[in-house]
Amino acid sequence: MIKKTVKYAGSVFIGFLSMLTISAYADEFHFNSLQTGDRAAAMGGAYTALSNDASGLYYNPAGIAFAETGVSAIVNAYVSSETRYGNVLANTEFKRTSSEIVPGMLGGVYHLPNGNGTVGFSIVIPNSEMVEQDEKNYKMTVNGETWWHEAILHYRNDYRVYNIGFSYGYPVSDAFSIGTSVYGHWRGKEEILNQKYRLDHADGSYEWHLKDINIDETEWGVLPVLGLIWKPNEKYSLGLSLSRIFVLSEEYLIDYSSAVVYMGSTENPSGFYSAQGTTDVKREYPWVIKAGVAYAFSPALLFSWDLAFHTATDRQDNEPIPSTFATKSFFNTALGTEYHISDTWILNAGFFTNLANTDMDDLQPNEHREAIDMYGGTLGLTYKKGEYLISIGTSYSAGTGKAIVGDLGYGEKQFSGEPVDAESSLWSIFLSLSK
Repeated sequence: MIKKTVKYAGSVFIGFLSMLTISAYADEFHFNSLQTGDRAAAMGGAYTALSNDASGLYYNPAGIAFAETGVSAIVNAYVSSETRYGNVLANTEFKRTSSEIVPGMLGGVYHLPNGNGTVGFSIVIPNSEMVEQDEKNYKMTVNGETWWHEAILHYRNDYRVYNIGFSYGYPVSDAFSIGTSVYGHWRGKEEILNQKYRLDHADGSYEWHLKDINIDETEWGVLPVLGLIWKPNEKYSLGLSLSRIFVLSEEYLIDYSSAVVYMGSTENPSGFYSAQGTTDVKREYPWVIKAGVAYAFSPALLFSWDLAFHTATDRQDNEPIPSTFATKSFFNTALGTEYHISDTWILNAGFFTNLANTDMDDLQPNEHREAIDMYGGTLGLTYKKGEYLISIGTSYSAGTGKAIVGDLGYGEKQFSGEPVDAESSLWSIFLSLSK
């Protein structure tokens, strides 16, 4: 339930629903934006039937019972993304970009003596972006009426997801293993949208309309992962995993303020309005069921395929300030390959989908929502020297779709609610060391 406090002075009142402008961020509309691990990432994430190294702690903990490399894996990634929204303000295009270094994963596994299984620890960052946007738009005329003579917009979104936990894998037999990982889950978001609009008058006076929205969100929970692998021979293996995030604690705070400032005129007084809303309503996450198969055509050539099903979820609040949103049920898939060029050089490649989780029918007025289906590819090269493996790889994905950007403008002079064309791309490069 939303709790809100309001302060108001002067002659301006801009509806509280305007706070919906940035109620969600683009990466929240996908579940597969960043591939995790080194070998796993280079194979497009098609790793459910393999998972026989530290990356398996996250993908399928049953695989670590058969781990070939066992001590540690370190991955650092440079991530750059861009989303373009067409025809947002009349014929204006918006562009939001992100660029940063993401320490994607740190993990290690240890084989217990006497065949009592394998334990592991890992830190995984499956989502992380710092999005920036600065726009300046001059005279805006709609149906012959001048709405403003200058518009200045600044947008910033710092979005992070961290998972930290322990794992255990046990070989039931030479061909069959089971495993589980239990992660502590943390998600944080700090989002800001500043809007300034100037309207000039014939007598030389002018007015500024100002709107500021700030969102701070912190989510704590637990992410259990259950897995099994059947490996009847050296040729092929089958894998299955089940996971879901359970939110235990949620803190959501939104601050909104708006003002109108008249310059050179005494006829219209300036005014100020502010409001604050808080909620502890917990977001519902989908069950994720992954099935995978891997087949070795030869000792040098391996193929792997994954299919992941995400169940639908419901909005958990029906407030005018939605802190949660519904997601649809859908499938993501991945296909990966590995080729041993020599005893020291290994080449990996993959294809993956990152489909939008968006249920566009579940919308509040002026709510930001995106439906952009992404398709991508990966490529990685590994150098093996004794017990050590050094890998470098890259991933690129892109897609097009529709987006509802939200409420932009002031008073009755607003653009909101209509879907616009959108296109997005994400590129990353990673470097890892494992043993």
